[in-house]
Amino acid sequence: MKIIKRFTVNAPADRVWQIIGPDYAKAGEWASSVYRSAAKPGEPTLESAPCTGRVCMTSLGPFSENLVDYQPKRRYLAYTATGDKMPGFMRSLRNSWDV
Repeated sequence: MKIIKRFTVNAPADRVWQIIGPDYAKAGEWASSVYRSAAKPGEPTLESAPCTGRVCMTSLGPFSENLVDYQPKRRYLAYTATGDKMPGFMRSLRNSWDV
């Protein structure tokens, strides 16, 4: 299954990219469903990426995310996520953001 959702953010593209790209690990500061978040330990494996991924504490428990694509010139990133309470019908979760 593939779900595509597009929306407009009333802010300059550079500011939006700063929040979701370079500040990727800080989702707990702006995502209402994330109580807190932190960068995963270790050196980034993708060129220019701010971290390897993040851990987010949510109402469904912790989710571990790994950056799998990071292209700052395009303002694009993609990540995979896993969590103990993911719905059973979901074999994997991949999300990508394009500003």
